[in-house]
Amino acid sequence: MKSNNAVRAYPQSIEAERALLCSLFLDNSKFADVIEIINENDFFDEKNASIFKVLKELYANGIPFDFITVSNVLKEKDLLDKIGPAYITSITEFLPAPANTEYYANIIKKKSVLRQLISMSTEIATMCYEEPEDVEDVLNIAEKRLFEVVSNRSTKYKSSEEASEDMLEYLSRLKERKSIITGIPSGFIDLDKMTNGFQEGDLIIVAGRPGMGKTSFALSIALNAALDYKKSVGVFSLEMSVRQLLLRMISSLSGVDMGKLRTGFFEGNEWDRVVKTLDKLRYTKIYMDDSSLLSSIDIRTKARKMKMEKNIDLLIVDYLQLIEGQSPTANRTQQISEISRSLKILAKELEIPVIALSQLNRAVENREDKRPTPADLRESGSIEQDADIVIFIYRDEVYNKNSQDKGKAEIIIAKHRNGPQGTVKLQFEGRLAAFRNLNDNEDYYGSSSYNEETEEDLDFEEHPEF
Repeated sequence: MKSNNAVRAYPQSIEAERALLCSLFLDNSKFADVIEIINENDFFDEKNASIFKVLKELYANGIPFDFITVSNVLKEKDLLDKIGPAYITSITEFLPAPANTEYYANIIKKKSVLRQLISMSTEIATMCYEEPEDVEDVLNIAEKRLFEVVSNRSTKYKSSEEASEDMLEYLSRLKERKSIITGIPSGFIDLDKMTNGFQEGDLIIVAGRPGMGKTSFALSIALNAALDYKKSVGVFSLEMSVRQLLLRMISSLSGVDMGKLRTGFFEGNEWDRVVKTLDKLRYTKIYMDDSSLLSSIDIRTKARKMKMEKNIDLLIVDYLQLIEGQSPTANRTQQISEISRSLKILAKELEIPVIALSQLNRAVENREDKRPTPADLRESGSIEQDADIVIFIYRDEVYNKNSQDKGKAEIIIAKHRNGPQGTVKLQFEGRLAAFRNLNDNEDYYGSSSYNEETEEDLDFEEHPEF
């Protein structure tokens, strides 16, 4: 059994470093593959790092490298005596297999990453022992340092030939599928016709004044995706508890008034419908986190874990302005910009669409036409700039009691980076906190709405995967 007090050596493989250098001497052409995996900073031995740096310089200038050319450059840099000609000779006499060059490079990279993690851990441990007042600063530095380690792991670029082959395969799959929906369906027919579904890597901002139904709209999308298309959905609710979210879902699916759900006074078959709805929800893949005090780092960390453990296809954040800023010295506009940028990066990293709800200020209500426009977001940092799609929710009946559009909502696509803009109308049932297609009977791709005349809708149905 090893003693805890024993001095442990850093992860390293001098043999792999020497084997790699010799392989490159034997076959210069392998350098192009190696440089995609490691650089001189990944070497443990300083002499090997110096030699590799010279090889990189020679390769960049189109000069073949061998004992003579490398020795000359080292001499010009006053490094030859420090390294020693005998050491270079010993490397050239090493007998590795050039075919294993990338294998050697991967060993070196692995050891390098482990050393970086040790260094990072030591740095964080030192900060923790000092017991700083602001723990968030420590968490921020820890995640930043870990991100630096992860980002330093080289990934190969793609040539236009490789990218074209990938695109041909992608388009072939779409051709075979014969569907306009290429992303995660919202379940709203006219909206999906315009967006083709929410695409991976996209940040979708859903904005509106309080009372417009932003949370209900987002939950309707979550239910449609989870129930009709068997998608996994993550929800971060900074405003409502899980119980409140679930009440809205039950009301939307069962057709039982929210007021009755809050009081427990049910009529007729309403209780049976509630129970059957809960049985249905029990098997959906909707994962809710109702932590109130979350920073952008917290959300990234939790979302990564949710992606790894539950393989979520869609993430919903309700709502953006409740996320805590990381920089205490920044003003709120700057903090919101940092938060929206963080969510966009998260969408790209997890390769899923992220829907973030956003509150609009009172300026909207100071004009005759109270429909929101992109200008209403420009006072909120870089939300509009970071978003791939900006959706505004507008219900005229909120402002006009005699509106001809009672029970209807305008879903205004004000920005669409890769598609058309326009307005879609949906039915809004306030007592059920639910959005529906205006024509749920249209045979397009199904609906999760409950039909009060039959309970068949509460059984699982098979729908095509998109």
